[in-house]
Amino acid sequence: MSQALTVSEPAATVLDMALAPTDLESLRWAVETLRWAKERKAELKAMEDQARDALEQALGDNEVGVLDGHAAITWKTHQQTRLDQQALKKSFPDIYDVCRKTVDVRRFEIVDHL
Repeated sequence: MSQALTVSEPAATVLDMALAPTDLESLRWAVETLRWAKERKAELKAMEDQARDALEQALGDNEVGVLDGHAAITWKTHQQTRLDQQALKKSFPDIYDVCRKTVDVRRFEIVDHL
């Protein structure tokens, strides 16, 4: 499994990885665009969270918020059923061990120290 670089590691660490690194010089624009987009995404997420918090506070226990006499926001309660993995592991460790599955995943990261 590949390991992600942290900011404190020197750039030469990339060369020590099991697979040879891919030269992205022809895709420098894509790396820069991705960095820019991630920054904007974080800014937009903060704005979204602030607006949502204000609306949720205004709605309180109500499920519908209106603008100009029409529903603009709904915030309804519903139920979900989820598996409590901690309870399963504690109460039925054998079943937990049989049912759990380890999978390989790839983590895509932008290295910040360029």
